Amino acid sequence: MAVKLDSLQRNIDLRRQEGFDAARQRMATGIGVKQMNEVRIIISEMKHEEENLLRRRDQDFHLSTRKTTLTFSCLILLGFLLLGCVYYVLRRDITARKRAEEELRESEERFRELVNGIRDYAIFMLDPSGHIASWNPGAERIKGYKANEILGRHFSCFYCPEDLQSGKPERELQTAIAEGRFEEEGWRIRKDGSRFLADVVITALTDETGKLRGFSKITKDITERKRTEELLQESEARHRKLFDNNPHPTWVFDRDTLQFLAVNAAAVRKYGYSSSEFLEMTIKDIRPPEDVPNLLERVASLRNGNESGGVWRHRRKDGTLMDVEITSYALNFAGRAAEVVVAVDVTQRKRDEAEKRKFVDSLAASNRELELRNREVEHATKLKSKFLSSMSHELRTPLNAIIGFSDLLSEETAGQLNEKQKRFVGHVLTGARHLLALINDILDLSKIEAGQLELRCEDFQVKDVLPEILSTIRPLAMAKHIGVGHSTEETCVYADRLRFKQILYNLLSNAVKFTPEGGKVEIDYSNDGGMVFVSVSDTGVGIRPEDQKLIFEEFRQVSDTTRGVTEGTGLGLAITKRLVEQQGGTIAVESEIGKGTRFSFTLPVGKTVAKHGQKVSDAQTHPDSLGPTGTKPLILVVDDELPARELLASYLEGAGYATAAVSSGDEAIKKARELHPSAITLDILMPDGSGFETLFQLKKAAETANIPIIVVSVVDQKQMGFTLGAAEYLVKPVQKSALLTAVRKHVRPQAGTSTNILAISCARAATILTLRPVGKMPSSFCQKFTWMRFYWT
Repeated sequence: MAVKLDSLQRNIDLRRQEGFDAARQRMATGIGVKQMNEVRIIISEMKHEEENLLRRRDQDFHLSTRKTTLTFSCLILLGFLLLGCVYYVLRRDITARKRAEEELRESEERFRELVNGIRDYAIFMLDPSGHIASWNPGAERIKGYKANEILGRHFSCFYCPEDLQSGKPERELQTAIAEGRFEEEGWRIRKDGSRFLADVVITALTDETGKLRGFSKITKDITERKRTEELLQESEARHRKLFDNNPHPTWVFDRDTLQFLAVNAAAVRKYGYSSSEFLEMTIKDIRPPEDVPNLLERVASLRNGNESGGVWRHRRKDGTLMDVEITSYALNFAGRAAEVVVAVDVTQRKRDEAEKRKFVDSLAASNRELELRNREVEHATKLKSKFLSSMSHELRTPLNAIIGFSDLLSEETAGQLNEKQKRFVGHVLTGARHLLALINDILDLSKIEAGQLELRCEDFQVKDVLPEILSTIRPLAMAKHIGVGHSTEETCVYADRLRFKQILYNLLSNAVKFTPEGGKVEIDYSNDGGMVFVSVSDTGVGIRPEDQKLIFEEFRQVSDTTRGVTEGTGLGLAITKRLVEQQGGTIAVESEIGKGTRFSFTLPVGKTVAKHGQKVSDAQTHPDSLGPTGTKPLILVVDDELPARELLASYLEGAGYATAAVSSGDEAIKKARELHPSAITLDILMPDGSGFETLFQLKKAAETANIPIIVVSVVDQKQMGFTLGAAEYLVKPVQKSALLTAVRKHVRPQAGTSTNILAISCARAATILTLRPVGKMPSSFCQKFTWMRFYWT
């Protein structure tokens, strides 16, 4: 092929050099055809080869294209897979970042809420220059600033002037920067200027490059904690001092090992061991071997806070045993389960108890003997009380008649008396009243000793009871030209009104007796805290100091009266003292010979009450207190003894009342329904039954329930009488003034035309009484065995 090409090249070169004709001649020789055919053959072969090559090339191209497509497809698929992986990784990273950011935000929110919720700590941030960048409620509570007042200010505003002068705030920041943290306890200032002790922690905050971003500051008010710690230290010191100075042996031992942990000086002195020896021993070393099992059992059962006690035997260093009473309780001592024990030597006490038991046994035997004697005394006392009660009734009954009729004779109501008769009647009256006073004093003393004295305490003004007492005392004082003065203050006392008057009367009568003519007696009273202070002073003969201790004893009279004789029973002051004490008071005496005496007593203060003793208005008068128009009030006298009825009727009629009399309870009920009296005087001891039953029946019936009933009897049972409805209760013998005072409280007397009088007696013989009549026309009434005729005057 190369030869052919070379030949063709020569032809071409020949044509260029010699022209086309030379080249055509050459071609005419046939060399060119031959060569052309050869070329055609070659070209055909080349074409065939080229076709083969093109076919192979197309095959290679298609193969390469398929490979390239497959490779590109794989690359694209791989790219998509790679993109998917990148997208997945990026999405997951973004989700994780968002979740982390959300968690961070939630964490920051929780931290912010946590910080804002903390009120015991002031937590805030500072910028690098020390200015406040955040503020929590705890900071507001502790330091007193609100957020809008403090944000942006330098944190040095919390420091004391002396700290600011020394540059302390800046030093703290520099220390935090250098060491990463600053901590101290120091004084800080609130907004109001007050100081508090603070526990401060400042922490430097940096970024990842180490650059300072600011500071966090945490402050806690530890003023109270510090004070508590100081108090605790003082308490521990006191307890340590008490432990060391306890006069009884005291120690602490380990409950696990039973080893002594601490002992006081008393234990060292009592047991003979030194402190160092004690601390090397166990509790078993001071117990007898036979007591150790019980000790271990007790220690095992003891828990923290539980107390334990008992009497045990302990052994001293010299081997002697002693009985001790221990008190112990469990506690923690320096982090160890321990027990503190206080031991008291009771050896002598046990000996004393043995002696005491012997003495108690002996005393019990004596008490049994004394109890037998007490029973005999009680029996004798009951017999005495019964005898006194019986004798008082028996004596009061005749005395009632003696005093009453002697009084009427002295008033000459039954006719005029000559001077000698008046003197004799006066002697009888004086003797009878003295005998009555003696009986009353003995009975009062007997009741007080037996605890049977009835007291009806009430609130009343002292000045309201004085007029009645003074009306009795003044005649005695006037006879000796003695002046009697008294206070007029508003002072209320809580006491038994009757017994209060008795106390004052006893003291005043004594004062008059022992005060010479022309002297002076003074009554004074005042409110002294929760008690009323009452005093009776005189300018009398006085009482010797040695006798002042005896004057309150029974039947004691330590001096003569101004008349040179001993008067009275010697029971007045004894009864007075007991009456005062039974009402919650005290009595005392002050005296100087020749200058006078002052008796003073106290009683409880009462509540303020309305003035007592005001006259009863017409509207308050009992509806039956007045008879028909122009008549006198009718009083029904109920008594089984004729002299008693006559005496009461005489008292009442002389005071402007009309009277009717009956001798039994049944008649009293009947006549009360028939006559409708303005009031009834009722005896308790009557032959047909008790007067209390009559009182009950009268108050029970509707037609007689509103009639005032005044009990007049020798039986002194006021409480029973008032319980059953009695309006007043008088004990015989009854003075005329006392009876009229009691009646006038409920019935007003009225002078007017004459009225009929009903008098009924149980006497078998007819008795004609000359009484003021009850009605304008004469009338007569029949009663069992007696007809009585009534007249009018």
